[in-house]
Amino acid sequence: MGATSATEVFNLEDKGEQLKQQFEKELNDVLTQARSNQATHPTPEIVRTAHAAATTFFNHYEQFVGRSDLLQVQHHEDWARNFYETCYNVLHTITIYYDVLQDVCTSSGADWTIYKPSPMAYASMQRLVYNKLVDRRQEVLGLKDAFEKLNLPAGGFAQMRVKSLSAKERVMSYVFGVVFVVAVLVAAVVFPDPSAFQYLVFRWVMSLAAAGVGAVLPGFLMIEGTIGKFAIRSGGAVALFVVVYFLNPQVLPS
Repeated sequence: MGATSATEVFNLEDKGEQLKQQFEKELNDVLTQARSNQATHPTPEIVRTAHAAATTFFNHYEQFVGRSDLLQVQHHEDWARNFYETCYNVLHTITIYYDVLQDVCTSSGADWTIYKPSPMAYASMQRLVYNKLVDRRQEVLGLKDAFEKLNLPAGGFAQMRVKSLSAKERVMSYVFGVVFVVAVLVAAVVFPDPSAFQYLVFRWVMSLAAAGVGAVLPGFLMIEGTIGKFAIRSGGAVALFVVVYFLNPQVLPS
């Protein structure tokens, strides 16, 4: 991380700690009122205030994950590991919070689903811990079960793994793509009227070239559909390979 990135990361960490403390204070107010008099339930205003603090805290880390690639945090292993574990802890806190929220709403006769997060909420954190904390996979899967038991969105735990390429891998992918593109261009000059078999080879080579170059481009392509009798779902470089290969005509025009 450069100096600017490091400063921004530290600021985000400090902000996260402040939001955590505010969330804990508001939640403690709810619990204190709930325990002080069993006949008097926490008022809707107190619950809404606590929920606002909770979602602000949780969303801060969800957005933090979304910016982590831009901040290049993955290139610093020790800090990155701590970041992944922090996200795990935040997800665990989410399950504890919603468990408490559901109990409070049930005891007061309120409908907790008005506070239910959107279907893909916290997917970035879920995907991050699933992909990065491989050595704690059973704990992560247990966390997924906790989300599902509370009827909370757990779609991020099932998302496909997207691996960040190192600088060396990016260069190799780019060179790989360029070499194959040049090979196809040369072949097009040498074989202006390719046979059906040669054309098939050209399609394979061009698709591999597109995948190689696409692996180093920013952004993420996801495709989902059917090809013949088969359903297909792919993303990233694989998706580019599929698009280039299957959008080319199956046979040369006569």
